[in-house]
Amino acid sequence: FALGDGDNEDAAGWGEEKGGTIVDEMVSLINVRKVRSDNGAPVFGELLDPFPTQDQLATVREEALAERSIVGQLIGPRAQHSVLLVRTFPMTEEDTGEVYAEIERIIAGHQAPGFELSIAGVDALKAVIKGRMLADLKVLLSSSIAIMLLVLAWLFRHPLGVVAPLIVVVTSVVWTFGAMALFGAPMTLVTNILPSFLICVGMGAAIHLVTVYRDHRHRGVDTHEAVERAVAETGLPLVFTTLTTMMGLLSFRLADLEAIAEMGTAGAFGVSVALLNTLVFLPAALSFNRGGVGKVAAARGPDRLDRFLAFCVGISGGDTAESARRRRRRTLAGALLLAVLAGMGISQLRVAHDPLAWFPSDDTLRLTSETIDREIGGAANVQLFVEATGPKGVKDLAFLRGLEALQDHIAAYVGRFGEGSIVGHSHGILDVVKETNRALHAGDPKWYRLPDTDRGVADAINLFSDSRRDSYRRIVASDQKTTQVTIRIKWLDANSYAPLAAWIDAGVRDHLGGLARVRVTGGAYTMLSIVSGLVMNVLRSFGAAFIVITLFMIVLLRRLPLGLVSMVPNLLPIAMILGLMGALDIPIDMGNLMLASIAIGIAVDDTIHFLHHFRMAQAAGQDTEAAIRSAVEHSGRAMVSTSTVLALGFLVFLAASMLHLQRFGSLIAVTAVFALLVDVIIAPALLRSLYGGGRDAKR
Repeated sequence: FALGDGDNEDAAGWGEEKGGTIVDEMVSLINVRKVRSDNGAPVFGELLDPFPTQDQLATVREEALAERSIVGQLIGPRAQHSVLLVRTFPMTEEDTGEVYAEIERIIAGHQAPGFELSIAGVDALKAVIKGRMLADLKVLLSSSIAIMLLVLAWLFRHPLGVVAPLIVVVTSVVWTFGAMALFGAPMTLVTNILPSFLICVGMGAAIHLVTVYRDHRHRGVDTHEAVERAVAETGLPLVFTTLTTMMGLLSFRLADLEAIAEMGTAGAFGVSVALLNTLVFLPAALSFNRGGVGKVAAARGPDRLDRFLAFCVGISGGDTAESARRRRRRTLAGALLLAVLAGMGISQLRVAHDPLAWFPSDDTLRLTSETIDREIGGAANVQLFVEATGPKGVKDLAFLRGLEALQDHIAAYVGRFGEGSIVGHSHGILDVVKETNRALHAGDPKWYRLPDTDRGVADAINLFSDSRRDSYRRIVASDQKTTQVTIRIKWLDANSYAPLAAWIDAGVRDHLGGLARVRVTGGAYTMLSIVSGLVMNVLRSFGAAFIVITLFMIVLLRRLPLGLVSMVPNLLPIAMILGLMGALDIPIDMGNLMLASIAIGIAVDDTIHFLHHFRMAQAAGQDTEAAIRSAVEHSGRAMVSTSTVLALGFLVFLAASMLHLQRFGSLIAVTAVFALLVDVIIAPALLRSLYGGGRDAKR
């Protein structure tokens, strides 16, 4: 199922015409060409013309299996599988999905025992991914909302504490996708994560504000004053957490892929809307509370969450006792060990983009592609657009010999990553010339080769072009200089095609240098071009986010040493998750390319809240230990709540049908947990080392 590449305005609205077709060409055993010889004169017909009887099928089978242009292109060498190639006029991505659905409907009516039909191809893959993506979007959105309802009900135990934050995040999602529709930004593979991401991040901000509001209400503060205090205490940290998250997202503007850049822009807009609603709508909604959320509570002792936070902070040290100093040193040594282990894992990271691997192993599309790989030479392809530079164009014998040498060179390629031979048969003008030359010599197989003279080449090409004009135009352009060669190759992850690309480039230089200009394209090259810059995209985006976020931390905390130290608990979770990916052999691909930049935007949120309250306590004259306790008291419970929300919210990605979404959600959830533990264990140890652990260490 091969579709034209690119958008074409002329193709818009193709389904509205009366008559006509979107299909440009179909090639199968029914209409594949067959050049026969009639007393030394070539006859250009079709393999099944006239249509054979049952008794003739065995002979036709032998003819097909003896024809190089058929075996490895339309049938396999065992004659158990066949391909029907559908080539369409250029279409939009939306129309591609409609065509796929229609072909799927058509073949469903022709399935029969022993005649099993299925669809494959790069464009079919795109259509299926988009369909699964939209189906997953509904599941993820509804699951995220359900998780948020449960978490909010558990945290606040009042309808207002559930409904108001939910309105904040749902509104941000609606505004974001409304803006995308307004500016014509399409739904893509990467924007599929936006709804759940915005819900989780927006909910974290709302929970921080409502938690502080509730704590003030517990202490007997009236509603309006509690709202004012909550906004005053959380407003600045919320602004900075939103800005850092936006910087992580906007760093995607530096990516080469438009879909990723658009996702960064849309995500940054969404989190800014969530902040606006959190600071404007949410306080207004809470002002109507008359005792439900955070009503005055009776005095109580520490609960499990308090004890958990006290335990975590205690691991990293405490007062000036020698045992506390030993705990602090062990904590910092443990952090260093984690960093070293993470570095070892990161060294094992690899880039490997393979969309087929995102599907379950028993998925029909994946099985069909594997069958084509195994039986018919390969489910991917490379196309050579070759422009002969000599005056005779494609009728130049020297040019055709160079092209033949190039095709032999490509066919000799053996994969360098242990995949063995990956190149199947090629198809192009050489087949036409050789078939015609054989027919001119009474069908003798030994004449299946190029003619010996330019005149012989010209005669063979002229005979074919006069008899099969439409077929010839699909191989050779009207200028008689440009031709295309299609080469089947096995389906691999995109990065594995890089050595093949280098091999082809070397062959072009060696065999067609001075004879032709060659442009290489095709499905394999398209995937390779996508992933070739993935690592640089990751480094560029993450580097920009890291620099900007560091500057934001210094500005927020108003102290250069504290701002720099604050990046340790932000970077360590990122290093740990990347190291985990390397250790588990989870490659960098289009499904998790944005992980590091998004993760640092998430990880920094809790750090900002914790260090902001720590700095405020220091400014009020408290020593280091008291400031740490104050920071935990003011932000600890909210940090645990928001990390829980993030972890649970992204774990709903496990309900997605595609593996890359499951991996992405799981990795972000683990990052949220890592970031919380680093903030409540390692960050206090760093603060004690930076400012001293004594009770009089205030500066």
